[in-house]
Amino acid sequence: RHGDFGLEGRLHKLPRQRATLSEILGREAISRWIVTRRLPLGRPPTELEGGDDRSPLPDVMQWGRGARLPRIRDDLAGVIVTAVACGGLHAAAVSESGEIYTWGKSPHGQLGHGDRATLSSRRRVLGMAPHRVAAVACGRSHTLALTSNGALYAWGSNEFGQLGLSELPPGGLDAMRCALAPIPLAGPPGEEGGWRAVAAGEAHSAAVSSAGGLFTWGTSDDSRLGLQCGAGDAASFAAEPSVEDGIRVGDIVASPRRVDGLPALAVSPGCGDAFTAVLCADGRLYGFGANWAGQLGLDDAVDEFLEPTLLLPETGNRIIKCACGAEHMAAANECGELWVWGGRFGPPSLVSPPLRQRELEM
Repeated sequence: RHGDFGLEGRLHKLPRQRATLSEILGREAISRWIVTRRLPLGRPPTELEGGDDRSPLPDVMQWGRGARLPRIRDDLAGVIVTAVACGGLHAAAVSESGEIYTWGKSPHGQLGHGDRATLSSRRRVLGMAPHRVAAVACGRSHTLALTSNGALYAWGSNEFGQLGLSELPPGGLDAMRCALAPIPLAGPPGEEGGWRAVAAGEAHSAAVSSAGGLFTWGTSDDSRLGLQCGAGDAASFAAEPSVEDGIRVGDIVASPRRVDGLPALAVSPGCGDAFTAVLCADGRLYGFGANWAGQLGLDDAVDEFLEPTLLLPETGNRIIKCACGAEHMAAANECGELWVWGGRFGPPSLVSPPLRQRELEM
């Protein structure tokens, strides 16, 4: 996006003028080249010209699936990334200019490129080109993108209603009930305005409206939607529980429905495999859904919670950020304390500040 950096030419200069590969791939090197047209040869720059020590091109790192240490994604060089999200087999990134890129495996069309091809490098989702994307969420096999004007788009598998598409355009889903390209969702039912935040789980989704309402949709198994669902529910299209692709499925809610019981306005949702969390404006964290692996950090004798329940009552400080894994959660409060629980972490506990890691050459 920043044009031809001319970096390749630096590889063919005299040895004392030649940049190393790590310097070429380093975001600070690229930043310095943009500003000064000079590379930091032989040393990592500590600050840019003008005294600004913040790189305008933040690093995007990845690890897992055999990669134990973080590695830089060099295909995102030159892209000012503001948000990233990871799904079961794919990942997505949003740029400062509102473009969305995806890569990984796409057996259900979760990359949004109109096919099921696997991509090892990022590719822009052209179906979102007319819109400025502000946030993205990746589930196991679906993707949700939120635009700057509060519109919500979805693609990937709709096997369990996780796309929330109550009204489908002609040819919107294929024979496998997958959307291979972005499809717009309706606005929050019963409210004016659009969406403000979004999250995606294994087979369900959650979003917060601009008015502060929490909405969920997808499979209601393990009470992960926080909704009272039944065979007579008009919003459900699967009444009898079944087992599909390893997931126990009860009622499936095909479109966003409001979750009642929150004592304050919702701000930010989070989705695990079978549970949902929401951070409210009063700085408190609430959750519902599966608790059989301690996902909610509540009474181990209760396997699931249907209604929003206060989480992490141990801390008397406001929660400012939370994140959900498959079977665990993490939350940070205003004092900078980090709490983790669920899965192998057990009951809620404070995480000790990590030792400073050695600097890795990428």
